[in-house]
Amino acid sequence: MCNEKNGISATELDKIKRSINSFLVSTDQLASKISQFSKQDAKLDGVVDLLTQAEHYIQSPPVTKQVGFLAARQNIPFREIFSLLKDGYNGKMNDHLQEILDSAEIELTVKNRDPDNPQSPKELEIKIELAAAVIDKYAGLLSMVIGKKSTDKKEKEIIEKASKAIDVSTKKFRRINLMYGISQVEQEISHYIREHKASHCLPFLCTGKTIQKYQSLAKSLRNLLSDPLSAHELAGGLYTIRTATKAISDPSIRNEICKAINQVLTTNGYPVEDKKAEKFIEIYTTRMDTLKKHQLA
Repeated sequence: MCNEKNGISATELDKIKRSINSFLVSTDQLASKISQFSKQDAKLDGVVDLLTQAEHYIQSPPVTKQVGFLAARQNIPFREIFSLLKDGYNGKMNDHLQEILDSAEIELTVKNRDPDNPQSPKELEIKIELAAAVIDKYAGLLSMVIGKKSTDKKEKEIIEKASKAIDVSTKKFRRINLMYGISQVEQEISHYIREHKASHCLPFLCTGKTIQKYQSLAKSLRNLLSDPLSAHELAGGLYTIRTATKAISDPSIRNEICKAINQVLTTNGYPVEDKKAEKFIEIYTTRMDTLKKHQLA
């Protein structure tokens, strides 16, 4: 790790940026995904704007020209930077970053927008020190060490309020991203339904067990999109549907559907292992039981 005295060279910083950018989902792709569900929550447009700012922040040159302590001052909510990294990384990269970024600390300052006017609106300033980076060919592990600074009561209140608002937006965005992935899986199953009908069914009659299994999976996926579920509950529903794919007799199609489901889970930071899926399945099952009770009441 580089320490504060030795710092990090401009060449190393460029390498870090290229490594980050190679794994990031472009903002255009994220905006395209969210547009699929824009009718459900128009406020998510603001999240895309924040992610755009964060992406520009990562791609822009360092504010300071000095080698050593790297201070970047931007009016960007700090958690959006971490969310962009978390949502943009896939596979092992996400597993490595999750623990690091969740435990990261940050230096925050609440200051006047106009330094010469004490009555000017307050704004949140972030300061990030990139103290170390290890780019591994296979895992691409990026370690970020971020300084911390004590704040007074008023500053903490402002930061806490901003943080809560950002958390809400981030959770909504993650849910929408999952919903987009679920819709893609449903479209893939619909494709198999059309293929099966074309090769195994009469023009106006198709009642075999195989087509019923496909239709059952597609219906379950559509229900996930229509029920009021959180991101974790959606993930639990996906795990449940993945288990149901065992009923499909064609191994190649079964594997393709499982592969598509696992890709959605991995992209959104969820494990694919059955043992790790149990807690999410329990969350989903509990939520569905609650919804059924409300429907019967």
